[in-house]
Amino acid sequence: MITFHRHRWAFFLVFMVFLSLVGPTREGMSAHLSLSAWIPYWNRAEGEKEAQVLQDRLQDISYFAAYFNDRKELVFPERFQKPAISADGAYLTIVNDVVFPDGTSRLKDTEQLASLLATGKSRKKHAVSILDLAEKHGFSGVEIDYETLWKKGDTRLQEHFLRFLSELETQAARRHLKVRVILEPSAPFGAPFPKNIEYVVMAYNLHGPHNGPGPKADLAFIRRTMKKMDALRGEAALAFSMGGAIWKDGKEGRFLSEQAAAALAEQYGKVPQRDEASAALHFSYEADGHTMTVWYADVTTFEAWSQAALEAGYPHVFLWSLGGSGNLSQLASRTGEGGKE
Repeated sequence: MITFHRHRWAFFLVFMVFLSLVGPTREGMSAHLSLSAWIPYWNRAEGEKEAQVLQDRLQDISYFAAYFNDRKELVFPERFQKPAISADGAYLTIVNDVVFPDGTSRLKDTEQLASLLATGKSRKKHAVSILDLAEKHGFSGVEIDYETLWKKGDTRLQEHFLRFLSELETQAARRHLKVRVILEPSAPFGAPFPKNIEYVVMAYNLHGPHNGPGPKADLAFIRRTMKKMDALRGEAALAFSMGGAIWKDGKEGRFLSEQAAAALAEQYGKVPQRDEASAALHFSYEADGHTMTVWYADVTTFEAWSQAALEAGYPHVFLWSLGGSGNLSQLASRTGEGGKE
């Protein structure tokens, strides 16, 4: 009997040493919730006010600021200068939107992207231009938010994008800059993404102007997304979206902020109801002979979604976006703890 206990104790010590060597994994992880957020260039003033409220909670801030002109050149808005908020890091987000001289735009463009990423030389040039811009404006990292390329089914462009990420990671490491990549839920997470990059998956837009009324995410959708994310080779996190959308007669939807949704509820004397499956709020009202339906997320919704991520072993979550939220003091004072379900 004594021998049995000694062997069991020896095994326990070996197991603990093994855990100390490999570090925490997604399975069984117990950690405080880590929070990051975006500030978009079109809402910088309000975004930075909300960032001040959350400052002690924010691991880093991403400035959603850079896009392209019609000459395939990166554009950084003149009024959007160096980051003003103190955090462990400030990322410059690059989005594949093209803005033309007349003010019109082509959002989530893949035409210019295909040209920028077509050859090894062009991929290196593009990576260098991104890193030069980040260094010039005092950012500690870059964030690539190139969307719709997985939905287009262009396997050549997808292959070039993966090669570009490897080139960007190599160039960034030489400059001691961090790299982060934003992925849509439809991305093939099992693809050969570079390992030394952090990936953030947009766990929202389950409902929006593209379809009928409903929450931006529900817990079932979030759990399905996380299950697929386990195939990612690098660090991974989830992004959740505050606010929501309003639909006229179940269609013709448009996005709106949490503040705008709450103002409509007050204006029409409605008490929003909380949906059990998503923790989101919703209400309807009549206006000009039409039924208007509103669904939106508040801090309580965001916390429910974040807790689901934490329990599944994803302790880093992102908030899209700062500016237009309600009272964030509740979120500012919370830290989450948990392990895998």
